[in-house]
Amino acid sequence: MKDERIIKELNKTKLIIIYYIFIITLLVFIGKFLIYAIYLETFNILFYSIELFIIFISLILLLTRFMMFSRVKDERIEENYEKIGNILFLIMFLGSIFIHFMTVAYNQSLNLIMYNFTSILFLIGIIIFVYQLRKRQVYFHSKFINKNKINYLNIILKRILIFSLIFLINIIPFLVFEANLLIGLSAIGISIISISLTYLLFSLYEKNHYDESEMLAEGKTRNLSKNVVLFYTIPFLYGLVSIILKLINNHYLINENINENFVTFSTYKSMFDLYQLDIIIFTTITLFLIRNSIKKWMGKNNIYKLLTFYIFSSLILSTLKFFYSISLPYIIYVFFSNDSDQLINFINKSAYFDIGFVLFFLIIKIIILYHLYKRRIIDLYLLAIFIVFPPISILFSMWGFSQDSILLIIISGILSIIAAISLYIFFIKQTQLIKTLNNQPDYT
Repeated sequence: MKDERIIKELNKTKLIIIYYIFIITLLVFIGKFLIYAIYLETFNILFYSIELFIIFISLILLLTRFMMFSRVKDERIEENYEKIGNILFLIMFLGSIFIHFMTVAYNQSLNLIMYNFTSILFLIGIIIFVYQLRKRQVYFHSKFINKNKINYLNIILKRILIFSLIFLINIIPFLVFEANLLIGLSAIGISIISISLTYLLFSLYEKNHYDESEMLAEGKTRNLSKNVVLFYTIPFLYGLVSIILKLINNHYLINENINENFVTFSTYKSMFDLYQLDIIIFTTITLFLIRNSIKKWMGKNNIYKLLTFYIFSSLILSTLKFFYSISLPYIIYVFFSNDSDQLINFINKSAYFDIGFVLFFLIIKIIILYHLYKRRIIDLYLLAIFIVFPPISILFSMWGFSQDSILLIIISGILSIIAAISLYIFFIKQTQLIKTLNNQPDYT
């Protein structure tokens, strides 16, 4: 009976995911149409193939619901509808991935540039999925979540291996369109890593949540959930790689070494940069988990409210900045293609916006840190490094460009890396601190 309830709740969750993804995809479709068809005056149905596919599957589901519930509604019909939704969910997931690589292969074969948001839709679906599971109080891996961590991970890794082998079928579009196989394999490899890591993170999140729930039942709780470290790991690693890629890119620019290697490097860097929105989402999840811990320490006081403001404002501004960065080539093409002076002025103003962006959030971080320090949060020096080093790094980077000094730019990268590592260490130390329910530290 318990397994039947879990299956029923999972099917309902998948239906909700389809509904939300349908709405988001519709908005993405309208946005892409406005950019490509109206502003750039180009139309190619392949540019919208993923969106049209998802919308088509969603409409089938809605039509099915209308037909099944038009006359009568009972538990048996509801159960059959949920099963149909489960099948359509699988078709939508696998079909969207295949169509994504078909469009990538087509565009690459014709040297076209077109952005898909498949990974973002996937990540949003995961977030909705996790939220619904917690709301319904069920675990996706309920059949083996009570196993020890090693056995649990072995099962998860076997699933990832099987999925990765099946995923390689997406190389077919690159063969059909005679696109660059190396770029195709790279794109598929990045997607396998991305999806596998997302699933692994979700699996570990469930295991941590389950274990910490058991710990809570025993009268103990962590100072900071292990899931904070877990979700920060992806932005942390992405940030380190991003810094290295930025250093290489700056080396090319300072030395004016714009050759074939630079073009190839820029292609891979552009593919890597497209995952910035995913990182923004992971960072936002991490901040929400931290906010939950602060609520546990202090309740819903002013710091809790300030952190809430910080999370939402950071999410909005970072998302706008991401879309600005990927739209910049089109902005230049439409508004500044014939006026280099206005283009330089526009870029300079954008740089001032970036500086203001950093300073605004720096002030909020310092206020939050000050109040956490008053609450005797340990290892404040690690957080101080994280707060102070990034703006100094930006200054070194700007100075390095003005002086054509690769050494100063390398120093700026090192400072950014130290800042990220200091925050990571701070999180790890906080998760190792276990308290009893009466808030007395327990280091055993």
